[in-house]
Amino acid sequence: FADIVTPNRFELAWLTGSPVACTATATAAAAKLRRPIIIATSIPFESNRLANVAVTPTNSDYVAVTRRTSAPNGTGDLLSALFLAAYLENDREVVPALARATAAIEAVLSASNGHHELRLIQSQDDWLRQLVRSAN
Repeated sequence: FADIVTPNRFELAWLTGSPVACTATATAAAAKLRRPIIIATSIPFESNRLANVAVTPTNSDYVAVTRRTSAPNGTGDLLSALFLAAYLENDREVVPALARATAAIEAVLSASNGHHELRLIQSQDDWLRQLVRSAN
């Protein structure tokens, strides 16, 4: 079994058989997975925002971002990788790691606006700065 799972909204609803319409329903659905750490992504939050929700056996929290009209494929995989790196680097603190990873994703998405692929190399200074700056 995985200790950390990172489903998006659709995957979380499918895995749990529960509707996922907001941070509260995402938290309830994630708890059904009974995993040490669940990071549910792209959860509706307010009319023009999305949230990444962190759920552990003892806590839940979220980081909200402005909803974009489109984004290249691969953001979920990138968020998973950045979260794990931040989590391991930050004394295994879930919410600070999620905040750092989300800030880095936002930097990549800003650089990727209008492109079909994530512009990782072109934005590496920006997303790395966000990843590091958010840790302080």
